[in-house]
Amino acid sequence: MDILGVSIWQIIIVVPLIISAFTIVFLPAIVIICSKKSYGSSKLAWVLVAFTFSWIGYIAYYFMVARKATDNKLKGYPND
Repeated sequence: MDILGVSIWQIIIVVPLIISAFTIVFLPAIVIICSKKSYGSSKLAWVLVAFTFSWIGYIAYYFMVARKATDNKLKGYPND
């Protein structure tokens, strides 16, 4: 059975691939945008890094910004 020249099996295969690609590309950027641990131009730079390098950029953000903010909070340092 074809719908507009596309078989149901092509749809079953392509839709999860599109959802996976969307998640891999946009989820790190969404996490950074929603984060309160970085702000301003720093946040914009991290979003650009996340889009450019996807998960590698997000991992770098976590270890350089998010984790540092959590460690500072645990040590009692004020937020900058």
